[in-house]
Amino acid sequence: EGYTTPYLNESLYLQCFGFVKIENLEDYYECKALWLSDNNISRIENLSHMANLRCLFIQSNAITRIEGLARLQNLQTLNLSNNLLTRVSNLAHLPKLHTLELGRNQMSDVKDIAHLTHCKSLNVLDLSHNRLRDPLILSVFEALP
Repeated sequence: EGYTTPYLNESLYLQCFGFVKIENLEDYYECKALWLSDNNISRIENLSHMANLRCLFIQSNAITRIEGLARLQNLQTLNLSNNLLTRVSNLAHLPKLHTLELGRNQMSDVKDIAHLTHCKSLNVLDLSHNRLRDPLILSVFEALP
């Protein structure tokens, strides 16, 4: 059960509401886990005030680019599976990111996932059900921690 005072909520469950945009969450600045899955969100935005966020579950949306995460320095888990991503980017600045789920997107060759080599804390990576057939992809996996 959540609190009626927004900043006291450490977890926020907003999945399956049909949202098309992330907005009006400014008062939830103490949130540590945010569920936005199964909506129709096309852009990661308006989360910069959530500096304490550790887990972001935004799978099953319509996201085409990884963006809007620069200030989430405490982010440890990011689930972007089942979106419309064609390339991995803008994650190198997340020093604590250890779990990244990118299954069921639209990545196909080595340039699409090359940015992963800059993610130095990754322990868990899911790229299943993408169209990754480029044999050079193995070089990216070898460069991961």
